[in-house]
Amino acid sequence: MKKSKLMIYRRDAYFTQALPILVRCARHLVRSAEDQNELRHCREFWEVAYVIEGEGNLLLNELKYPVRPGFVMLMHPDDMTNLQSSVQIVSLQVLFKLEWIVSDLKRFDADPFFEVFRQRFDPERSVNHALLHVQTGTREIQRHLTAMLSEFRRNDSQSLELLRCMLLELLLRLSRLADRAWQKKRRDDAIRQIRQYLRENFAGKPDCAKLAAELGFSRNYLSDFYKRESGETISDTLKMLRLTAAARRLANSNLPVNEIAAKCGFPDPANFYRFFKRRFGVSPGEYRALRSTES
Repeated sequence: MKKSKLMIYRRDAYFTQALPILVRCARHLVRSAEDQNELRHCREFWEVAYVIEGEGNLLLNELKYPVRPGFVMLMHPDDMTNLQSSVQIVSLQVLFKLEWIVSDLKRFDADPFFEVFRQRFDPERSVNHALLHVQTGTREIQRHLTAMLSEFRRNDSQSLELLRCMLLELLLRLSRLADRAWQKKRRDDAIRQIRQYLRENFAGKPDCAKLAAELGFSRNYLSDFYKRESGETISDTLKMLRLTAAARRLANSNLPVNEIAAKCGFPDPANFYRFFKRRFGVSPGEYRALRSTES
């Protein structure tokens, strides 16, 4: 494997002494296949990029992310990036010097999104960098960036201070997006944990109070949360897991039906027969006979 070639975007090429910010609409030229595979970029400034046209992939610290209109990212100077695309990609970009707003950022120290601006932050080691700082943007973000571009081009005596305020607003809007992504990840992780627990314990009597405590939920909230996020109750999921396991045992073993029912979490055979026929349209015995005929 060939070693990557590093290109550093220098401050002097983008900023004047008077302006610590550059707002522009940039067109990314299609590079050769060799450059797309081997070239990596880092920068001496910070950058927010919002794609408005074109599709491809962004290689970020050797991980690949799909790029399409609406893709938005806050890039750390140490991020190693490369845009891979067979078509031209157009993006709205805000390049800025951190020292310009560093005193303002102290107000947001408690926000995980703003950890990226701390001196000890390492983009390659952070497990949350992509989650918090690579997002699908909104029309609001695009409109805000367009307004920043207009103000940058106006360049009158009030523009610099307005741009500083607009940059802080942009970062706060991105922080809001990140918070939504973070909350969604927490919900998705909790749903996965609940389903894993139910898969591992469906044959007995799952301790939902214990599961709720592990997730930091109350017992009632666990039930409400699971139904809201998955569209079914915990009892529905347990019943489906038990019936699926019972159907598998009926097809692949000679155990008595009542024994299979008990092993799969149905201590009452009458309930098992009723639920099984409702789910599969036939009785357990008929199901076993049908599967035996098929094989």
